[in-house]
Amino acid sequence: MIATSAADAIHLRRRHRLLAGLDTTTAAVLEIGALNRPLAVGATVRYADHLDTAGLQHKYRDDPVVDCQRIVPVSYVLDGRPLSEIVGEARFDAIVASHVIEHVPDVIGWLAELHAILRPGGRVFLYIPDGRYCFDYQRPLTTAGQLLDAHRQQRKRPSPGAVLDGLGLMTHAAANNLWRAGAVRVAAGVTGEPSHGPLDTAWPMVRLADAGEYVDVHCHVFSPSSFITALAALIQGDLVGFGVVDFAETAPGDLEFLVVLERSDLAPGPERQAALLATLPAPVNPADPAADARSRLFEALDRARHDLHDERVASAHRLAALQHRIDQYRDEIEALRLQGAELRQALTTVTTARDEALAILRKVRWVASLRVRAGRMFAKLFGRS
Repeated sequence: MIATSAADAIHLRRRHRLLAGLDTTTAAVLEIGALNRPLAVGATVRYADHLDTAGLQHKYRDDPVVDCQRIVPVSYVLDGRPLSEIVGEARFDAIVASHVIEHVPDVIGWLAELHAILRPGGRVFLYIPDGRYCFDYQRPLTTAGQLLDAHRQQRKRPSPGAVLDGLGLMTHAAANNLWRAGAVRVAAGVTGEPSHGPLDTAWPMVRLADAGEYVDVHCHVFSPSSFITALAALIQGDLVGFGVVDFAETAPGDLEFLVVLERSDLAPGPERQAALLATLPAPVNPADPAADARSRLFEALDRARHDLHDERVASAHRLAALQHRIDQYRDEIEALRLQGAELRQALTTVTTARDEALAILRKVRWVASLRVRAGRMFAKLFGRS
C-alpha cells in the first residue's frame, strides 16, 4: 500500500503497530467497523459492521472520503443482538476496533460481549480518539461512574444528553493546533471555554433520540489517563475481565492512543482484580511536565521510526511502479519501431509492384501500337492489289 495522503500515512502507521502484535495470517480475527480501511487483512479475518456490504456502499455512495469499491466484505451485521448470538459458534483470537468504543452506549456490556467470543488469552486492539485533541476537546472526559450508569440502564443507543453534547459541543480543530494551543489547559482534559457548537443542528437530533431513533455520536470521551483510571475502577468492581498488555499514549501532534486488552479466564473476585490491576500502566500525571515530556518524546521517537519504515516501503513501491512504467514505455517504443520497419518494407513492396505494373503497361501500349501500324500496312498492301 502506497501512502498517497495523510490519511494513508496514519493508516499505515496503525497497521504497522497492529501487525507488530498480531499474526493475521493464522489468527482468527474479527475487525469491527473497518469500512474501507481495514487494519487486519487476511484469509482468517472477518468483518462486522452495522450494515452489510451493499448497505454500507449505498449509505456512503456520495461520501467523497469513502471509496465504496474498497469497502470490506461484511460477515456479521451488528443488528442489536448479543455478539455471541450474531457470530454463532465462531470464536476469535483477536478483535480489532479502531475508533469504535467511544460510539458504544454501554462500554461495560460491550466488553463483556467481546470477552464471550474471544478464545482464552484472546486480545482486543483498541485505537481510541483522545478527547483532548479531536473535535470533542470541549467536552468533559467520561468517568467510571458514567460508564456504570450506562451499564445499569442497559443503554442500547446514545442518550439524548450524549447527542446534545456530541453535536452541540463539537468543534472542528486540527490536532496539531490543539497540541500547540495551551498544553497545560488541554492536558487537564477540560477547556473552561464556552461552547460555540452547532446547537441549531443538535436539538433536532436530540428530538430524534427522544423518539427512540439511533443517532450515532461519541457517547464517551477519553484521554489515555482517564481511560486507564476508569478501567481500574471497573476492574475493582469486577465489571471487566481484561488486563492491559500494550498501551501507547497519544503521540505529539496525533489524536489517538492505543490500548491492547487481554482476556482473563480467572473467576471474578479478589484474585482476578489483583491480577488485572497489576497489568495497568501508570497514567502520566499531567501535573508532572518532565514525566509528560519524557513519555511524549519516546512516543515521538517511536512514531518517527515507524514513519521512516513506512516511507521506505512506500518509496520502494513507487520506484518499482516507476520502473514498471519505464519498461512498458520501452516495450511500446520497440513495438513502434518494428511496426515502422514493417511499414517501410510494405512501402518498398508497393513501390516495386507499381514500377512493374508501369513497365507492363508500357509494353502493352507498345504492342498495341505495333498492331495498329501492322493493320495499316496490310490495308495498304491489300488495297494496291
